[in-house]
Amino acid sequence: MESSFSDIEKHWAQACIFQLQTLKIAGGYPDGSFRPDATITRAEFAVLMCKAFPNIEKKRNAITFKDLPATHWAYEAVKTAYEKEFFTGYPDGTFQPARKLQRVQALVILANGLKYTAPANSSEILKKYFEDAMQIPDYAINAVAAATAGLLVVNYPNVKQLKPNQEATRGEVAAMLSQALRLSNVVPKHYVACSELFSIQPQFYWAASFSEGLAMVTVDTKSGFIDKIGNFIIQPKFDHVGSFSEGLAPAKIGEKWGYIDKTGNFIIQPQFTSASSFVDGLAPAKIGEKWGYINKTGTFVSPQQFDAADAFSDGMARVKIGEKYGYINTTGTLVIQPQFKIAYSFSEGLAAVYAPPEREGALSQWGYIDKTGNFVIEPLYSFAYPFSDGLAKVGTGYLDKTGNFVLSPQQVEGFLSFSEGLAAASVGGKWGYMDKTGKLVIQPQFYGVDNADETIAEPFSEGLALVRIGNKAGFIDKTGKFVFQPQFDNAYSFSDGMALVNVGGKWETAVGYDSSANPVVETNFRGGIWGYIRNPLK
Repeated sequence: MESSFSDIEKHWAQACIFQLQTLKIAGGYPDGSFRPDATITRAEFAVLMCKAFPNIEKKRNAITFKDLPATHWAYEAVKTAYEKEFFTGYPDGTFQPARKLQRVQALVILANGLKYTAPANSSEILKKYFEDAMQIPDYAINAVAAATAGLLVVNYPNVKQLKPNQEATRGEVAAMLSQALRLSNVVPKHYVACSELFSIQPQFYWAASFSEGLAMVTVDTKSGFIDKIGNFIIQPKFDHVGSFSEGLAPAKIGEKWGYIDKTGNFIIQPQFTSASSFVDGLAPAKIGEKWGYINKTGTFVSPQQFDAADAFSDGMARVKIGEKYGYINTTGTLVIQPQFKIAYSFSEGLAAVYAPPEREGALSQWGYIDKTGNFVIEPLYSFAYPFSDGLAKVGTGYLDKTGNFVLSPQQVEGFLSFSEGLAAASVGGKWGYMDKTGKLVIQPQFYGVDNADETIAEPFSEGLALVRIGNKAGFIDKTGKFVFQPQFDNAYSFSDGMALVNVGGKWETAVGYDSSANPVVETNFRGGIWGYIRNPLK
């Protein structure tokens, strides 16, 4: 690593400074130095913010600061930084461009300017990570907590010492900006507050959950696989991949899909227009417009005749011909003819199905079939979900596999399927969990973002459940205690001992219109970087 700066060699922030210089964000002095341990002024930081984030839109009109004439060297940068809401002035109408910037001020400017949101438990987060949290000014608590959860806080040499009111150095600011810009592997992670939370540091712009010890991640536009310590086992060279199952993963090169093993070599050459995972030795694959099922030699064992085809579940696979669903078994034989308007995959020996032809016109048309296609629970319900944990959610309660109503929760407004003995249930717009007697064992306290199509209280997986507090996600155990505080911007449930979590992403609301020109409000998650946390229970 070579830099034109004469004084950064062996400095702890050398890599950060070098990267910012390469990106033409950070500059030095006429004598060739950078002066990483020198302090920085508000005007200098305004210049850096404008260079680092040129694409952030202006949100307000500029104002005139009485101590910042148009002839000031940083006039344009300060004006732009104000318009982008990076900075505000002082009540007396000044900007004070030469005033030294404190560390806490730098973090507040970054967190607020980049629209990072604070976790609900800001004070707890700060006390957990900083020995000097009590020194943080009241006005900065939420912003510093947001910066901490967003991995913006860099503390050298002691990660537990924030030193909020100390003047920031140029090297410290370079490190904070590197974190905000998501420059990978330039800040030593042992100086980044909150980084010990992650088994694999957030660094990927897209990733998937672990399966069979490997997880798909995307670098630039190519996908590969990492192991549970974050090492690449299969380098990112594919245009798209699916998860590993039974030792193979679907992988796409150009316009064709094949299957790779865990060395990254194609075992079944790319030839399919679409492909899914192997289960029970078979995988749905498509050539042209129709789906069939292949074995692990790539040979079709069932005719390519399906308009849609799912992976096997419970020894059966749901398939679609025309507008009707049926099922095949693991020999590839169509054992239940397509006849259902809507159907779920088999689970625990039964499948929920809707409206067979002979029952058209009935008011309630959901029931359960066995693997011969016979109804074992008559279609009497307005809706039905797959069996999970021995029970199925239907209508106003839960059925067992004999079709008996075993639970009809009276004190809740909404409820989901059981998993690991508990089911999410809502009261008064907030979600908690109930046991199989209908008792609320984790009180309703979780809530999400308005108009977001995200489950607020996910099913328990590996002893932990993903829950949301506003726009933050965390994980609780079966007593309702937070094992991971709600400080992630998004997350997925634990799988294979690891959970995929996001830092720096945002929930964005947009208004669209349906076919009748009625406004439709949607909130979607975008951005940030993904990393992984490890399940402490495993």
